[in-house]
Amino acid sequence: MRRKAIQLLLFAVVAIILAIGPGVRAEQLVSFKHLIGTGYEIKNILLIPIDMAERWMGVANAIVLVTLQKGSSTAACSYHVSNWHAQAPQSLESQSCGVYPPQ
Repeated sequence: MRRKAIQLLLFAVVAIILAIGPGVRAEQLVSFKHLIGTGYEIKNILLIPIDMAERWMGVANAIVLVTLQKGSSTAACSYHVSNWHAQAPQSLESQSCGVYPPQ
């Protein structure tokens, strides 16, 4: 029962992200390191298991989705689990985070 509830929650989160994604595109891609350095705070970290990442995102790895906020601006970053766990500098410094609305 709990696994089904978690799957439903993950599905809802990903569905919302995908649904608003096309209409609200991030015009600005920045690094996680830049966001933290400019005052963004981590609000949530979500693990998307391999089976769900394959089904919804076409990715064959588990994904970590990190959401951040600063005032009315939000940002979303996604990483392979191993990169997030290792805090790999090349991942955290790459411009892979979308900012909504763009600053």
